[in-house]
Amino acid sequence: MKVCIIGAGDSGAIAALQVRRLDTNAQIDVFSKRAELGRPPCEMPLVLSGTVAHWEELIRGLRTRPFYEKRSINIHLNTEVTNIFRKQKYVIAKGQRYDYDKLILALGATPSLPSLSGLDGKNEFVLSTDMADGVALGNTIPKCDKTAVIGGSFIGLEIAAALKSRGYRNVYLLARRDILRAHLDKDMSEILQSMIKEKGVELITHARIENIRSQGEGKRVILTERELKVDFVFFATGAEPNVELAQKASLRIGETGAIAVNQYLQTSDPDIYAIGDCMENWDVITGSKRKNSTGNQCHPHRLHSRPEHHPE
Repeated sequence: MKVCIIGAGDSGAIAALQVRRLDTNAQIDVFSKRAELGRPPCEMPLVLSGTVAHWEELIRGLRTRPFYEKRSINIHLNTEVTNIFRKQKYVIAKGQRYDYDKLILALGATPSLPSLSGLDGKNEFVLSTDMADGVALGNTIPKCDKTAVIGGSFIGLEIAAALKSRGYRNVYLLARRDILRAHLDKDMSEILQSMIKEKGVELITHARIENIRSQGEGKRVILTERELKVDFVFFATGAEPNVELAQKASLRIGETGAIAVNQYLQTSDPDIYAIGDCMENWDVITGSKRKNSTGNQCHPHRLHSRPEHHPE
């Protein structure tokens, strides 16, 4: 059995581990276009706040090379898979061919930025599963003391808390609606908002951002009714599933924009599976389709797979 796994985040690593447990003789190849193995975004604020002293402390367990080496799993870093040939059942990575019997897509998600004029990439930060994002933000934090955190998600709250713990003079937390509106009732959200303000974070709900501009070494956040001058902007505005490779292979994309799967996590090709943030799942309570994109959420979605016909 030859198994190829595209993506070396936690989903890809756990998939590789389970395949090895089921088949001690399987040839398993895991591919990642990144130079390092992935890290959950929700762990990075611990380093940014100083609760965890060094980035190296996040490198453990299934996020290390020995995890793969011990289990005879081939890990290919700096190796992007550029094509999937479904009929012949092989992938192309760095110009080389890798055959598979089963293929697992653990492509993850990418932080999404709002459509605002003036964004130029300067002093603008996000957190993904790539620790390079966290390191870049960590190098900037000691040089500054004013920031705007845009987005009332879990990761936005964690970053705001981390910066206040580092002695930031001004931390503005901007949300389009109430904090964690998708997860909390109004009364609970109001309690949380009071606690945020007590911690010294200036909370701006129902914020209407007209544009964001660079000014010297800092940023100007232009709201409808006021202007904020900050050193940098952090975006906690959600994530979008990485589906480009699946689209290129003509796999079915679901109504949410993530890769459609059945109850066995098979895509529209029964020999190709999708897992983690790139796949479409079902809400356990409502049964509705949703994206399983936790990259900028950092909390456990209550999701499950329910039986349905195989996607066509």
